[in-house]
Amino acid sequence: MLLVTAVAALLALAVKSYPSPPTPFFAQFNAQRELQTVFQELGIKTGFSSGGGGSSSEGGDRRKQWDFASHQLQYPLDEVGQKFAARVESALERSDCVLQGKRKQQTNHGPRAFGYSYKRGATSGEFFAELVDLGEGNFHIHAFCFEFTKR
Repeated sequence: MLLVTAVAALLALAVKSYPSPPTPFFAQFNAQRELQTVFQELGIKTGFSSGGGGSSSEGGDRRKQWDFASHQLQYPLDEVGQKFAARVESALERSDCVLQGKRKQQTNHGPRAFGYSYKRGATSGEFFAELVDLGEGNFHIHAFCFEFTKR
């Protein structure tokens, strides 16, 4: 009986320690591509652009980050942020992620920064983006997403 209890305890620990797979949102979402889609939908022509991204994972923790800088004078950055936030929220919902919370730093025209907390199964996550107006049409967007297993 003691052996059965010990095996059950080890099995429970192994299951608890085993990381869950990333959510479809984390696996498929690309913030830079979605931002480009927002520009196309609004008909925004950007100037010279630069950007990049990366990802890392360790055990049950995963992280992605994106940076994008460009120039445009057609729309207020807050309005771009509003469209971008809507695309992120829609992608979370399409991935069957349950929104746990939303945060937005608002201006008169839309969000300057926004974030979402979400959960799917044993995986919880956060997405956050900040839109930085550098003046004279120049802007920089920082975004990151991280997920972790909670068992």
